[in-house]
Amino acid sequence: METFKLIIQLLPFVVKLMEAAEQVFGDGTGEQKKQAVMAGTEAVMSGIVGTSTGGQKNWWQKFSGNVGGMIDNLASILFPKDKG
Repeated sequence: METFKLIIQLLPFVVKLMEAAEQVFGDGTGEQKKQAVMAGTEAVMSGIVGTSTGGQKNWWQKFSGNVGGMIDNLASILFPKDKG
């Protein structure tokens, strides 16, 4: 249950980064946008982990490998290729 709560708290932040990347990079730059969002998320979480102990730190270390998949899934919902 703790993991679910942390993901729910992380989602709005990732969505805002994705929206910003969409505006900055534009169409046809999916991989650049993904890398920018991943770097931003990892930078913020590194700061949080640096000041955290216990469960939160352990959670991020386990979850960080899943950020790319989360970004891909959110992108397919927020920015569908077929806007028609």
